[in-house]
Amino acid sequence: MSAGLGLLDRVGFRAFQLQNPPRVVVDVAHQPTQPFDDERVWVGVPTVDTVSISAVRAGRHPGYDRLVFDLRTADIPLVSVAYTRTAPSTIHVGFTGRTTAPAVVSPPHTVYIGLTQLRSVSFAVYENGTVSAWVSTRHRNGFRVMVLRQPTRIVLDVAHVA
Repeated sequence: MSAGLGLLDRVGFRAFQLQNPPRVVVDVAHQPTQPFDDERVWVGVPTVDTVSISAVRAGRHPGYDRLVFDLRTADIPLVSVAYTRTAPSTIHVGFTGRTTAPAVVSPPHTVYIGLTQLRSVSFAVYENGTVSAWVSTRHRNGFRVMVLRQPTRIVLDVAHVA
């Protein structure tokens, strides 16, 4: 069997299999419609027992830089995203689980990125099971936050211009 997809532009994609029921997925990249803003964003609920971040990835896109936090849990912990008051070009991403079990962060605790807006991300793991990711940006520009599933990810896009 063959299948084709007609697209308006050349974009990235990935293909993979899922089970229950068995199916093939073609995940085609698209431009998100959510606007950029600089107000605090809350996503998720504190039902995840332990915060576990398996990887952090970054990439440059037309008009914005993207930071992806890959999680090892099926559900999203409570996540807060906002610029800090003390360092106006730093975005704090806070991850909170339901229990005080130690959080797990697999990437190095400081990752240098060096894109148009995204400079670096540093992690702090606290004894109460929470994690802070301090995202250094070039300027205080708008951002947007998305939740993606299968696998579970938190996506932070930072606009190139204010």
